[in-house]
Amino acid sequence: MERTASSLPSTPLLRGNKGARSSQSADKSGDGTNVDRPRPVEVVELPEAIAIAAGGFHSCAITHRQEVYCWGDNRSGALGDGSAESRTKPVLVQGLANVTALACGTGFSCAETEIGEVHCWGRGSFGQLGDGSTEDSPRPRRARASSVQTK
Repeated sequence: MERTASSLPSTPLLRGNKGARSSQSADKSGDGTNVDRPRPVEVVELPEAIAIAAGGFHSCAITHRQEVYCWGDNRSGALGDGSAESRTKPVLVQGLANVTALACGTGFSCAETEIGEVHCWGRGSFGQLGDGSTEDSPRPRRARASSVQTK
């Protein structure tokens, strides 16, 4: 089955101009503060989200333009913005376009593009990034085809 941004599951989404909502704690909530939030809050400064994924200490969303924005803990580069600075608001993941699927783990994230490429960034200490290394990467790296299986 070919996956497009419009065919992604819609369960965790809010449509319209409200963007995504998050109920994570501290800087992971995406509302621009470091305050723990026991209830969902609107993620600020995020273009309209069509999908969202939550990792151990960060979250990411695919926008209607098929770009990826991430926010939260960034010590291992999980936000993909080239820095190690944690963010309370979403930042654009550098070097990704036409994203159709997204997944987040503890300290790392991966995205699949329309042409089936998988790019991962963040913590790589156990080979999570699929590029054959065990190094962290603050920017997306293309995963090797032999180490990635997609549906």
